[in-house]
Amino acid sequence: MRSALLASVLYLAACASALKEPSPIAAYAPGHAEGRNASQLVAAGNAAWARRAEPGQAEAAQGLYLDAAAADQHRIDALLGAMRALSYRIENEKTAPRARLSQTAVELGQWCQRRAPKQPECDYRLAIA
Repeated sequence: MRSALLASVLYLAACASALKEPSPIAAYAPGHAEGRNASQLVAAGNAAWARRAEPGQAEAAQGLYLDAAAADQHRIDALLGAMRALSYRIENEKTAPRARLSQTAVELGQWCQRRAPKQPECDYRLAIA
């Protein structure tokens, strides 16, 4: 019992130390908003996401969602969309820079938890990352 408790504490400490202060969301956003507001960017992201099997569309969705998340600091749907697109790219794009995309997904998960600490999908997406 005592060794199981110690193992749990060590595991949690290791996980916590693996997380660092995330970069600002704007650092990940490509900056292609072109005057569109966050709702318009999410809608465009959703349209690109619907075509994710086509070359470049998952990456386009990711960028649109990130621009939306940078434009409106209260939107978690944009963060969740970006994390979903990142996961898709990691799993399906053979030449994707997996390590960089994974790190981005972890940091976005941290931002998602900060914006919506009671949102279980933020926890889920961070766990996947």
